[in-house]
Amino acid sequence: MLDLQQSFTHEKPLFDHYPLNIFNRNARDSPAAYGLIVLNYSKSSIDKWLTESIWSGARIRACADGGSNELHQFTLDKTETRLGHFTPNFIIGDLDSVKSETRQFYEQKFNVPFIEMKDQDTTDFTKCLEEFQKKMDAEP
Repeated sequence: MLDLQQSFTHEKPLFDHYPLNIFNRNARDSPAAYGLIVLNYSKSSIDKWLTESIWSGARIRACADGGSNELHQFTLDKTETRLGHFTPNFIIGDLDSVKSETRQFYEQKFNVPFIEMKDQDTTDFTKCLEEFQKKMDAEP
């Protein structure tokens, strides 16, 4: 017989999530600190949603493979005088979608590490999340 009480028991701890805290000026130091991942999705999404406050408030920023192309173009279009403002902490994936001019831009101008992971059993997004976890675990 199915024990309904047991099937509704939470194994993981619950936490409160306040997504609008990312707009708080001190969000970087708040318990709701967040990371930001740019995916190879659509330039119109970046143009619409990526702001300086969201970018600078993120504790860690990364591009999943071809997302670096989107961020590079956004940077050139929007921030000609402040090219370094939208610089990710790293770019990760199998790197098959990264354009050569994008790679040169981030490696040569800003020394952004490119982390190549050839594993085809996980998505570039998953690879990015795993790297986020490693970096967060390494923080004091």
